[in-house]
Amino acid sequence: MKNLIQALSIRLESLGISLHTLLNITKDEFISYVLGSRKPSHKHQKLLLELSVQYDILVHDNGTDFIDTTFEVYNDSNNKDPDSYSPTLNHYHYLLWHKPLSDGSLFELKKVYRDRYLLEHQGTNLMNIQYSSDSIIHPFHYWKSMTSILEQVPKHDIEAFHRLGSTVGGYIIFPAQRINGKPTINAARGLHGKIKDRFDLTLECIRLHYLNKDNPLANVLNRYEAFFKLFTDFKGYVQFFLLDDMVEEDYTQIRFWHPFDGFDTVKPVPRTVNEYQAYMQNVMQFIKSRNRRILTYVDQNPKKETR
Repeated sequence: MKNLIQALSIRLESLGISLHTLLNITKDEFISYVLGSRKPSHKHQKLLLELSVQYDILVHDNGTDFIDTTFEVYNDSNNKDPDSYSPTLNHYHYLLWHKPLSDGSLFELKKVYRDRYLLEHQGTNLMNIQYSSDSIIHPFHYWKSMTSILEQVPKHDIEAFHRLGSTVGGYIIFPAQRINGKPTINAARGLHGKIKDRFDLTLECIRLHYLNKDNPLANVLNRYEAFFKLFTDFKGYVQFFLLDDMVEEDYTQIRFWHPFDGFDTVKPVPRTVNEYQAYMQNVMQFIKSRNRRILTYVDQNPKKETR
């Protein structure tokens, strides 16, 4: 089965399937081509799943480097978490982050599927390091504690917030593998009471980490020190991930989405309707700005190859 997957491209050539054909046939037609004369049975279900995933990857790999910043990644995740199940989001991450680091070395990524879509990078110790997508936008619309506030916000405003947050500008990648069985960055920032999954507060922790200063996420950020060293310093991290619209021009301060006066007194969740609406507007403005920055980056840095 694995050999068939690995030989998929060769099989396509032997079947006389051109690039144009691949990009214009349906997934069912593609699977039929690969299976040849064999009829799918129950024991072929895993194979069909792998072929289906490989189809998504092949179509994206051989397709354009165009990024649609209006595309909502929930649309191709089969009603599941786009971070794990959207092939388009996985491809967009590849196009954006497979590029040179500040020292000139290539942050070389490849797209993989391990029960979910991931990106993989070979580290200096020749071990494969996996990265997963992470949403950096939190509307709080599933929180029971926010129900009384959200009921007073127009439904179409919340829907617009959620939809805009589902575009590529609302996502980033972090290392996906646990270290010593402890939480990843993604998990830790969601669980910490002073962060509550807010990315502006997460970014403040990352800024302090680069300055060797204490912060609520110090333990988990220290565990992934090798990842942060890739970008040299905070400015390098921000510029690499196109987060410039979240910081002041000198990179010394975060543009917080909700009033912040230090982690000792931080209240990460809006507590009134007015606070929530201000938070929502600040986040949406950032996503729009980052989407524009992404389009500028892609226009100025076209990918010559997408494998």
